[in-house]
Amino acid sequence: SLLAMTPIGTIVPWTEDALGPPRADDEDLSAAMYVWLLCFGYIVAGVGLILLRSFMMQPGQFPYPMEAAAIHMAFFSLFSAAFYWWRPSTFPGMALIAGRRGEFVKRYALVGIPGAL
Repeated sequence: SLLAMTPIGTIVPWTEDALGPPRADDEDLSAAMYVWLLCFGYIVAGVGLILLRSFMMQPGQFPYPMEAAAIHMAFFSLFSAAFYWWRPSTFPGMALIAGRRGEFVKRYALVGIPGAL
């Protein structure tokens, strides 16, 4: 049987009568799965690019590490921008800067551009 924590911290057997059945709304579950799928895709794309860069840095391959890093950053910048254009709801933090995007871009550029160099 499942166990549940009581408010005072003791463990008691879980019963459906005491706590009610565990519920997961189908819409909440599909939204969570969608977010996890997007995160997984983003990580897979990043790992793929890192592995590609590692392969290209071997002797006799692509001897331009700065250009490879720039391509990597450009890809993810364009990917993120396109994804924001397609589905802005996946970037909930962007709602916090609504109306102040110019200020955000200036601050981001002050950190991002020197970091890219």
